[in-house]
Amino acid sequence: MVATKLTIEGPDPLAYVFDSTNGEIKAQYANFGHIPYGQTLTGRIIWDKENPSGCNLMNNTMLEKDDDDGDEDEHQKRLIYLVQHDPKKCSFVQVTRNIERHGGSMAIIIDEKENDDISKVTMSDDGTGAGIRIPAVLISKSDGQKIIDWIVHASPGGQKQASIKASFLTEFFEDGKVMVEYWYTSGDDRSLDFVRDISKYVEKLSDIIVWTPRPVTWACPHCDDSFKNKNCVSDGKYCAMKHS
Repeated sequence: MVATKLTIEGPDPLAYVFDSTNGEIKAQYANFGHIPYGQTLTGRIIWDKENPSGCNLMNNTMLEKDDDDGDEDEHQKRLIYLVQHDPKKCSFVQVTRNIERHGGSMAIIIDEKENDDISKVTMSDDGTGAGIRIPAVLISKSDGQKIIDWIVHASPGGQKQASIKASFLTEFFEDGKVMVEYWYTSGDDRSLDFVRDISKYVEKLSDIIVWTPRPVTWACPHCDDSFKNKNCVSDGKYCAMKHS
């Protein structure tokens, strides 16, 4: 298992916004893309007010350096894009791929709904997430708005530079047991066969491991009725294409 921790690295005025949590922001990692297990990633926060969802092409003018000598810290050369999730425009996967293509090192996606516990929200693969090589994490709507408000109001007429660190901490043990998560596409017969076949071994190892199978679905409320009737339940809220 992996716990994602975001920490505001600077400047101090932005870190003070999260002073009650020592600059830390709760985050949930996606079940697609590259997760750098046991590592940290620090970079410059990029927020494009003209493209808040990140579903359109990124604005290159935002990447121009503000200093004259071009002396920029190595970590600041990494671009960490902050976007607001808009499921009507694009999926988690689509916006993350867009950020990767534009040279982003990570996507921080703000949840479109206010959730008390962001860890209970799943950033699902929409079925096209293969090959993405950057991590994506989800933060709450309230935390995301705090960052946006600081960026917008701290620097009228421009964007104030800020940096953030993402730590992908491995949490393999709990109460002396090894934590095992198995993510699989719920419409994949081979994955379902694997879950069935391994169950007898999991029961025998129940004293030393905690096994948690996690089926992946994605929402498609705007798909046509024939697709939803075949691949979805709850009027497109949960979908999983059947593998032939």
